[in-house]
Amino acid sequence: MMNIPTTFWAVDRILQGLDAEAWAVDGMAPQAVLFPESVEEVVDVVRSASAAGLAIVPANRTSGARTGNRPRRCNLIVSLTRMNRVLEYEPADLTARVEAGCSLSDFHSETRRHGQWLPLDPPEAATATIGGLAATDDPGPLR
Repeated sequence: MMNIPTTFWAVDRILQGLDAEAWAVDGMAPQAVLFPESVEEVVDVVRSASAAGLAIVPANRTSGARTGNRPRRCNLIVSLTRMNRVLEYEPADLTARVEAGCSLSDFHSETRRHGQWLPLDPPEAATATIGGLAATDDPGPLR
């Protein structure tokens, strides 16, 4: 197992054992599921996993992790559920910057106040994230 950065050893920042097995992708249970809260923490995990020769599967919720090619290995899952903020939103410019774990429904709640919306209607829209939509290229027919 890799040397996991100490910030992840808080009870709510890592899942292992049976808790991690619940996040299995295509029948492959990870050794751990990590919950970074910043880009810097993601970078730390990727560097540590790379040095240890471990495969990472990114996921916010496990349903999206099943989209696309089947991974050959799944040692770690990096969940972006804690990276879920709208960082910038300029309604007049029609621009926004969000973290990958920001849900489409949360983003729509923000834009709706300005009479705007992102014209996406993916399957499982209630749990879809902006990062997941970008990663899977599955934004639905309104795109």
